[in-house]
Amino acid sequence: MTIPIQIDIGNLAVGLGTCLVALATLISLRKGRSQRIADYRRDWIENLQSHMAAFLRVASDIGMPETFPKASNAMTQRDTADASGSYSAQNMIELKHESQHIKLLLKEEREEHRRLVELIDTVISNPNDQSIADTADQCRLILKKEWARLENEM
Repeated sequence: MTIPIQIDIGNLAVGLGTCLVALATLISLRKGRSQRIADYRRDWIENLQSHMAAFLRVASDIGMPETFPKASNAMTQRDTADASGSYSAQNMIELKHESQHIKLLLKEEREEHRRLVELIDTVISNPNDQSIADTADQCRLILKKEWARLENEM
């Protein structure tokens, strides 16, 4: 008994069609997964950026209280420094709080992240213009690399 050639070609077409649909579905799922990962990474970068900005703001308030005019309400509204120039406990608490957020977001296996942790610890122990500037530079470097990494993955 012989099978007509039409049936074999029909079965082949159905099989190929099924394979193509499966392949298209697989590609679509991979792209969807990649997009979700990119979204999570973007949220992580924005969260890191937000905490870095808050840390640098508080560090600047602590490290440079003389930049606020003594006669203005800025001294009373913002808990930055008293007339002697010493920083307040509230700002130090906020500085440590932001530093912990940043440290939790960083990846210890990356050298630039370890360097930022060292600089953060330096700012906490001695908040001066140079340590704050070095920390800000390292923050910019990390954020630039992370945004580039995100763009390459998309």
